[in-house]
Amino acid sequence: MEPAARLAYAVCSMELSSLPSYIFFIAVALTVSVSYLALAAVVVATQGLVGRFRRARPVSRRPGEIVHQALKITGRRWDEYRTAALLFVTSILLLLMFGRYDWWADMSVSLYAAIAAAQLFILCFGLVKMVQLARYQIRLATLLDTHSAVAQRLVEAQLRGNRVYHSVPIGQTIIDNLIVGSNGV
Repeated sequence: MEPAARLAYAVCSMELSSLPSYIFFIAVALTVSVSYLALAAVVVATQGLVGRFRRARPVSRRPGEIVHQALKITGRRWDEYRTAALLFVTSILLLLMFGRYDWWADMSVSLYAAIAAAQLFILCFGLVKMVQLARYQIRLATLLDTHSAVAQRLVEAQLRGNRVYHSVPIGQTIIDNLIVGSNGV
């Protein structure tokens, strides 16, 4: 039987006698995905350590710079989770097409159920994290639009002859923007 037909047969029939194989296939695919995420976390952590010894970049004057940075970081994390999901799906497809269905040791049903429950938990956790990241990106994009609108209004105020001061400390608080003009503050 050729690999494509074998994959179609395996997915459509999902024989209960091959259930241990499917559980182990998912375990292998999850291991690949989680290993990728762990490696990405290690790379980000080491870049953070190395970055402490570099000179700091000058602060940009574009409106919403902090939001831009948060969007960039969130986009990277979103890409990591998407890549992990792609690795999971690719691993499952490869194992279903080319994996052996008869080489798993016989274990009790309760152990298979525990492994399946752990796999379901990991998959749900990844799905929840991806949804959280997507919602956070949407909120950041909305906040960035707000920052851009405020920046536009500040430029308009300057064009009308007003003075604009940014990050003015008053006691223990900081006022984001202060506009001084002929009509007052």
